[in-house]
Amino acid sequence: QYRLEADVYNPLPEGFTEFSIRLPQRDLRKVGLFYEGEPSSPAVSRVEASLYHQTVDRLFENQAAMTSGMTVGTTSDDRQTTYGADLQLELAVTGLGSSVLGLEYENDALATDKTSDVFMPFPPPAGQRSYTATSDEARIQTLSGYAQQAWELNDDTTAYFGGRVYAVEAELEASSDKALERNTDTRALGSLGLVYTPGDSWSLRANLAQGYSYPTLQQLFLTTTAGGQTTVGNPELLPEKANTVELGARYRDGRLTLDATLFHTRAEDYIGQEVDNTSGPQPIRRYVNIHQATTTGLELFGEHRLTATDTAFYLSGSVLRREYDFGESQTYDSGTPRLAGRLGVRQEWMPASAMRLEGDLFLRGESEVRERNAAGELTSRTAGFGTLNAYLGLQYADRLDVGLSLDNLLDKRYRSFGELTGEERSVTLTTTLHF
Repeated sequence: QYRLEADVYNPLPEGFTEFSIRLPQRDLRKVGLFYEGEPSSPAVSRVEASLYHQTVDRLFENQAAMTSGMTVGTTSDDRQTTYGADLQLELAVTGLGSSVLGLEYENDALATDKTSDVFMPFPPPAGQRSYTATSDEARIQTLSGYAQQAWELNDDTTAYFGGRVYAVEAELEASSDKALERNTDTRALGSLGLVYTPGDSWSLRANLAQGYSYPTLQQLFLTTTAGGQTTVGNPELLPEKANTVELGARYRDGRLTLDATLFHTRAEDYIGQEVDNTSGPQPIRRYVNIHQATTTGLELFGEHRLTATDTAFYLSGSVLRREYDFGESQTYDSGTPRLAGRLGVRQEWMPASAMRLEGDLFLRGESEVRERNAAGELTSRTAGFGTLNAYLGLQYADRLDVGLSLDNLLDKRYRSFGELTGEERSVTLTTTLHF
């Protein structure tokens, strides 16, 4: 069980006299049954299974007042209920290598009530007020099965063959203001991987894989309003389909770890958003399928531990370029940072046999982000940023975890693309008890 009540940090935007976001409730409750076993069967070496039920209750409140005199108040009260079951078998039926079979089922239902209270100061002298209340009930069910076969070609090389089949059904079951809709899809995917370890310190890998992403209930059916901006769902959305090729290398000895991954992905029917600038003073965003999105990137990780100490310097980052192809136009301004990464130094201590301390001082940042629509118009932009942060952690006897995060120590104003404005200089304390 997890309970949360919070105010969201958000500085006053330009043109506003009031802007607040509250989360009076954001609670999770989950009950699950898990099984792991190694049966005395020559064909089945391991069994893993789980059965679970989860509810998430969310209440969202937003109040905004603009210098023009316009005010907007919105609320969203919803409950998400999820049932699920998983089964995975590891088999030893061939002499090639390990075999894995699995079956997964998930039933995800969402019931939501939303209100919007808007006051327009014109026409004077009294102005006009509009109040709307809507409710929706939607459900998505996903059944998938998968298999993977390892083939040990020799002591240094292993090939992997995999496949997965999806059957998905989504439905808007009830709505106060929308036509009821139903959306279904079935899909078969495959993958091929190769891992080569020429020595104890080196491993090389190559992968070919098909990807699949079915739209969420929000992307399909729901309408969300916050701060006067409205985002509407699209029941005609198609699932994303992608093909990815990946090459990677990893080196690791006693003190040095280096890892690099070069990848290229071509996705069809990529799920994005478009902005309707003709919809009034507050543009409406709508989920749409973009004809094609091509992404090429390089991910890097490096860590070096000093001799005879528990001090480590590390670097992780990515170089990414994504092109949207709308069919009649193309753009690299796709809402994706070209550069993103983290650079830091980490220190560990063991003051007692049952106690571990960790300290981490790091820089985190990303480059400027721009987004353009099919007409080539700039619809959104965020500047690049970098923040200095620190973390102190304590772990005691695998029972108690305490973490102290010191964020944005230099008090920089920043915003990641698609997110709220980042917090000012702040402190976060977390405590977890395992029992």
